[in-house]
Amino acid sequence: MDMKRIFYIIFLVFSTNFAFSQPTLQFCPGTVDGFTDENGFRNFNCFDVANVLFMQPVTYQLDNNGNLIANSISTPQAELVMTTQTGFAEFVYEPSEGDDEDEDQCFGNITVTITDQIQYGATPTDDAIITRTFTAVCNGNVVSPDICFQDIIFENCNRFIAIPTLSSWAVVITLLLSTIFATVWYLKPRKSLL
Repeated sequence: MDMKRIFYIIFLVFSTNFAFSQPTLQFCPGTVDGFTDENGFRNFNCFDVANVLFMQPVTYQLDNNGNLIANSISTPQAELVMTTQTGFAEFVYEPSEGDDEDEDQCFGNITVTITDQIQYGATPTDDAIITRTFTAVCNGNVVSPDICFQDIIFENCNRFIAIPTLSSWAVVITLLLSTIFATVWYLKPRKSLL
């Protein structure tokens, strides 16, 4: 028996005995363009971007059946947004028949990571869209091949409306300081010319 065949047999033995299943996507939330509160349904507008956009990755944990584990969402902002407005992806894990229960790769928890990317409209009447990406991993090393993408739409929203730029703040501060200076100068007591 040559070395190639020996390595191939070793590969087959290890890949068969140590094969394990991965988390799979069970539910991916659809496109969202607003939310319902005590006043009824309201579309997201430009001023909602700051509340809904996650500036850094967010994580949460699910059990093997895709149920959210209490208090596992990494930020209060994400917990509020995901549970009341946008929803969240659910991944499940079912060990394959070849998996040994003692060597279950997920240990009961699936960690989901969310990253956001925003594309602003070019004009004030264009919509801005956050593309939210959900990826799952269990035990830190078993990555799900499934990825969930969700679009969140904000009507009539361009970059200049949503986030004040440094130059617009500079104009506001300059006008404010000019107004304060003019008011102080005008109210300053003066000597009478008579």
